[in-house]
Amino acid sequence: MNNFTSSIAIALLVVSGTACKKDKAKDNAKDTATAGAPSAKAQGGAAAKPAGCPAGFTNPGDVGACIKMPEGMKPDTSVRPPGGSKRVSFNGEGGATVDLIVGDASDAFWDDNNKKLGGDFGGTPLAPPTKLGDDGVFGVFTVDGGDRQVSTSRIRNKTSKVDCQAWKDVKSTVGPKLEVMMDVCKSITLP
Repeated sequence: MNNFTSSIAIALLVVSGTACKKDKAKDNAKDTATAGAPSAKAQGGAAAKPAGCPAGFTNPGDVGACIKMPEGMKPDTSVRPPGGSKRVSFNGEGGATVDLIVGDASDAFWDDNNKKLGGDFGGTPLAPPTKLGDDGVFGVFTVDGGDRQVSTSRIRNKTSKVDCQAWKDVKSTVGPKLEVMMDVCKSITLP
């Protein structure tokens, strides 16, 4: 190889090496920028705000329903959805739990199930259930001899139905406040 050819070969190696270093620097910058940012799953299963969710609401676990999730709630991955549904559950301090089940909307048994709101877990209503949305229902109940309260709601649109339950130990002084937990299921919407 003559000096001219050697010089060109060295120049090409230097230029391509510099380009590779620049590409690696860009990749490292991207990795560094996203390394500290928790993923949606690490943020309590809360996906980024989906189209159609109001400001301040999230679509936890990407189930297709919007909710105002209290701070400090962590996903409970041991809970599985019933067949053909999506389900997410969250736990927090003080016995705080939120459970959402999203399935296909159906007219079958809709009115009967709404009349039995709270009957599934033997709750005693604190007030008569109220209407939520066009034909949904919301209620707050005491359970376990008054030691816990649960808010529950059921809403639907043309394609989906959402059942929501939020629990909290009445005497607990840690975790989300009782009032906050009792309003969780009232906030549920479908995008």
